[in-house]
Order: sequence, then C-alpha cells, then structure tokens
Amino acid sequence: MTHPVYRVTGFEIVGPRTPRVEFDDATIQAIDPRDVLAGDLYGPLQDEHVFRGVKIDPEPTRRCGLPARTSTPPRSTTGRRTQPG
Repeated sequence: MTHPVYRVTGFEIVGPRTPRVEFDDATIQAIDPRDVLAGDLYGPLQDEHVFRGVKIDPEPTRRCGLPARTSTPPRSTTGRRTQPG
C-alpha cells in the first residue's frame, strides 16, 4: 500500500506544543502531538522552548524538522488529513 507524500508549505505554533501545518494540496491542520512526545526521540519536545525551535527544512522537500540539537533527521508528512479550515 502506498501513501501520498505532502509537502509542508507553512508552519506556525498556535498553542502549547500545537503546530498549525499547511500542505501543498491547500489543506491545513492543527496537530496535537501529545501522544508521541515521549522517549529519547521526541521527549525533548515536551519542553516548550525546544518545541518552538521546530523549523521547516529550506530544501525542496519542505519537511518539518526537529531543532538542531536533536540527532533525528526530519521526516516527511504522509497519510490523510482533514480538509482546509
């Protein structure tokens, strides 16, 4: 099974550890990542200062990336999302 890959075109923090992400298919989604902010990989993002360091990769892939002090490469966003709104 293949999943479409969407490019991130905009990213804004709209609440405590809540990003609003715009995609290249004109959809927008506010994401609640609380369920995955745990462990060595994503646990540091529970710190609001670290979370606010998330940036969009300037390369053509336009992925959301973790702050530079983490050792994990950015991941692309895949799967279904809600409609614009």
